[in-house]
Amino acid sequence: MEDEFPLKWWGAAIAAGVLGNIAFVCVRPYLDRLLSGLSSAWRLRSDARKARHTALLDHLSSSEHEQVMFVMGTVQFRQRATTHLAWAVLLMVGVLWGMAEYDGLRPLSTFEMNAGLVLFAVETFAAFGNIQAAIARDRSLRVARVLGARGRQSGEARGASGT
Repeated sequence: MEDEFPLKWWGAAIAAGVLGNIAFVCVRPYLDRLLSGLSSAWRLRSDARKARHTALLDHLSSSEHEQVMFVMGTVQFRQRATTHLAWAVLLMVGVLWGMAEYDGLRPLSTFEMNAGLVLFAVETFAAFGNIQAAIARDRSLRVARVLGARGRQSGEARGASGT
């Protein structure tokens, strides 16, 4: 019976392990430097985003007019998401109608198109529209919570000072 793993195979496996280890030792400083740079860039970006968010909250807490304008912007964002959803559904129905005409299937004008494809298209684009609306709602709620907490803190400070 022949040996499953001949001496050549073991020699090649050991040589590959040693060469791989040597290559890793040579590459590791460059890899560490690259990952350190990515980490610091990520941290700087996160710090800048926190600073922008804090500046936005400070700006919004200074004026009720700015708060109303922020809410109006959020509503506009949600309306834009709904409009994009409607256009996407119309585009998808048009594409499906074109596919039905090309394949020699029944045209859309008889409303006998593959209902499963249309339903899939509508549900897919509705999901994307709902994601956009949820992002807008989440952003406005986070800002409202922070502004409410700041209002309570300033109210407590006014109450403690006796004014």
